[in-house]
Amino acid sequence: MIEINTIEKKVIRKQDLAYLILGVQPRTDLSKVRKIRRKLILKYHPDKWQNDTEEKKLAEILTGKINDAYDLIAPKKPRA
Repeated sequence: MIEINTIEKKVIRKQDLAYLILGVQPRTDLSKVRKIRRKLILKYHPDKWQNDTEEKKLAEILTGKINDAYDLIAPKKPRA
């Protein structure tokens, strides 16, 4: 029989996964998170991989994951 405590430890919250994707700690300042996100997006931007279509597809997926992770962490600002 599996104990509930062991099941709870294996569950990773989406927000924790977002911090792992961006490579930051949960208590990191939002301005630092923005800077890190920008650096990652520039590093893995799909336009840098014009010659290799396979790597370009991988970069598109990666930038999407980075943006999704940032959206989970960053508070939503109301539009004017």
